[in-house]
Amino acid sequence: MPLKSWEEIQSFQDEVARIMTNSHQLNRIAHAYIFEGPNGTKKTSTAFLFAKSLLCSNPKGFNPCNECHNCRRVDNRTHPNLFHVKPQGKVIKKEQIQDLINEFSKASIEMGPRIYIIEEADKLNPTSGNTLLKTMEEPGADIYQIMITENYSALLKTIVSRAEVIHFKPLDRSIIRRQLIENGIEVNIANAISEYTVDMG
Repeated sequence: MPLKSWEEIQSFQDEVARIMTNSHQLNRIAHAYIFEGPNGTKKTSTAFLFAKSLLCSNPKGFNPCNECHNCRRVDNRTHPNLFHVKPQGKVIKKEQIQDLINEFSKASIEMGPRIYIIEEADKLNPTSGNTLLKTMEEPGADIYQIMITENYSALLKTIVSRAEVIHFKPLDRSIIRRQLIENGIEVNIANAISEYTVDMG
């Protein structure tokens, strides 16, 4: 299920929610973020909430309304100003990043910010990483990027230096247990699963 608010994130990633909402309140939202942390810590869901917060037609502070056409399209991954890149095979290829750059060089179909989300950004190879770096040096107005990784030390240092790194902590087992129970899992099974893994996925 898509995340609906930054308060929802606060229940399991308090520091992340605080940093992002403070950035909005102070009008200091960065053009590039690296969301790093273990698998299952809601990094990707948070990235799409960020996109929804920027694209929402009727935001309530930094929270999206979750009802407008823009919010629905972000949730469905169909908004024309939202770009989502994942590895093709074992790497993110230069051609994928070049295609992204070409999209941003065109006039936008719709008004408003444009956001791209790169999953498993540590799988950028040196060529694709350097190609991406060019977009970070001169991002352009209203262009935002989020790179998601479990291993940000594998990213080019020049990429890390141009982005704000947001650290996602492993989830508390009690949060895993509570969410499982809320999703209809029996208590004894939820207890066992929460002892076995802290991966929300």
